[in-house]
Amino acid sequence: MLRARMDAKGRITVPKALRTRLGLTPGSQLLLQAEGEELRGVTPPALLRRLRGARLALQRRLAKLEKG
Repeated sequence: MLRARMDAKGRITVPKALRTRLGLTPGSQLLLQAEGEELRGVTPPALLRRLRGARLALQRRLAKLEKG
């Protein structure tokens, strides 16, 4: 786990190791969500991949149900 610090304006610097791993560059966007006491950041492409995967899984289940 890496540590980040918030400045007086509420900005958080993402550690370089995470920026590199996630392919974040200046201007990249993160979607932030509070989960209990945790802050979760997701890149829009990662979220889209998850949503597409969920959609495909749902389509497969529906197809199975339709077949009986």
